[in-house]
Amino acid sequence: PLLAQILGYHVVAGRRTRADIMADIRAGGGTAVYRTQAGATLRARMEGSNIAIWDANNLASRITVPDVVQSIGVFHVVDSVLLPPRG
Repeated sequence: PLLAQILGYHVVAGRRTRADIMADIRAGGGTAVYRTQAGATLRARMEGSNIAIWDANNLASRITVPDVVQSIGVFHVVDSVLLPPRG
C-alpha cells in the first residue's frame, strides 16, 4: 500500500506539458497547485528557468527532463521522490 500511495502521489490527471505548467504558474500568481491521483496536492513554482515541485511535506523536487510524451500521458522526470503527507 505505501508504494501504491507514493506512485499515486506522482500522478496528476491531464496532459500537462512544461509550457502548460509554466502557464499555470503564471495564472496562479507564481504558484500552480495540482491534485494528485492519491488525493493530495503538489505545488509548482519557477526557480529561474526550472520548475520546482513541492510535496505536502514542503520538500522540493526539480523537473530535470520535461515533456516525455507517451501514449498514456506526459511524464516529467524529477530529481527526487515526492512523498505523500506524513501522518
